[in-house]
Amino acid sequence: ASYLGLLYAGSLIVLFVYSILYGWTAKEARWLGAVTSAAVV
Repeated sequence: ASYLGLLYAGSLIVLFVYSILYGWTAKEARWLGAVTSAAVV
């Protein structure tokens, strides 16, 4: 149960950080954001 909770919390943190980075890169350069999103997927 603790492992699932940790995994869930980790996924939320990663999603939160990614959203911030994506928003920043989108402001800086759209192509950079596209490359980053493609690399993650």
